[in-house]
Amino acid sequence: MQVRQSTPQTFRGYDARRLRALCMTTTSGGVASELFQIGKKVGFDVYVAGDKTLAKMPVKKGQSVLQTLSFWAQDTAFFSPNGNIVGRTPSVPYQKLLSKKFKKDVALQYGAPEGGNLFYIKDENGKNILLAGNSLKKNSILSTSLENIFGVDKIDYIPQMDFHIDLFVRPLDNKNVLIADDNLTIDYLKKTCEKIDEISSSLSFNILKKIYLNYKKASLNRYLKMFQNTVSKNQRPHVDSVVSVLENKGYTVHRVPGRLYWLRKDNTDLVHDVNYMNAIVTKNRKGELVYITNKSTFDDAFGLNNGILKEIGVSFEDEFANSLSSFIKKENIYFVKGEQYAVSDFLTNYYGGIHCLTMEIPK
Repeated sequence: MQVRQSTPQTFRGYDARRLRALCMTTTSGGVASELFQIGKKVGFDVYVAGDKTLAKMPVKKGQSVLQTLSFWAQDTAFFSPNGNIVGRTPSVPYQKLLSKKFKKDVALQYGAPEGGNLFYIKDENGKNILLAGNSLKKNSILSTSLENIFGVDKIDYIPQMDFHIDLFVRPLDNKNVLIADDNLTIDYLKKTCEKIDEISSSLSFNILKKIYLNYKKASLNRYLKMFQNTVSKNQRPHVDSVVSVLENKGYTVHRVPGRLYWLRKDNTDLVHDVNYMNAIVTKNRKGELVYITNKSTFDDAFGLNNGILKEIGVSFEDEFANSLSSFIKKENIYFVKGEQYAVSDFLTNYYGGIHCLTMEIPK
């Protein structure tokens, strides 16, 4: 996993390459400020759309910032390996600001798929691949082929386990791909209940702690049963079908406990309480993989961040970080919270997270 020494560095896809910057359409919730602090450590800048220019974080006092655009910078426009910024709709000031700042043309494509439903990947021969959700195949109003729009040699389609693929898969590098396996999440919840029960059983003389632990176990066990029921009702393609497709296309797939969700409408619309898949993956100045994802309220809600539960190591956040240990150092994994858990609010109430909030500009 060495950083290329060539200058300038070539586009390597949205799987793990050094970033020049992250661009956002809003400073709401303090997310841009938190990403700015991470960027100082990792080696990228953060820009937010202003009235006449992209404002570099930290935004100066009195500097105007556009707050009326869509939160979802990645869906509004995204950088492609053919040297363009692909935009979906006309007359969006944010796209013009991107074009001016980074000296790239905006390739406007009416009805072009949203950036959350695709990832750019380099294959072993250096060719550009688009990893995309099956729903992209249904687009029939484009003026040219998807390959031409996105500047790729081929497109690898996968089943849609969610509305956008950036909610259930996350490429790393060298065609390694993480995928959310709900069975692993269920196993974690079961294991946590068993750990709490084990500790509770050993507290013969500490009645108050025993009551506390039994309360926590009962609460977590109720959530476990609810999630098991949710998974059984989920009508979207399940993980095994996606893993099979990816492996047949030459990807190495790694299953992780990456999400918690509930269903609405016709049991195909997923609303996330936790989602660690919707993430930015980059490399730091040392060439080490860096993973930036969404912090949730789950650990806090069930008391997993404090007291005796923290001592016995039952944090869902830690469980996910440990699942990445073969690729990423724990100190290079960031869970972005925002002000008053703004990221969790974006995820649950607006259906998107860190990857949706940012447009990635490669070195």
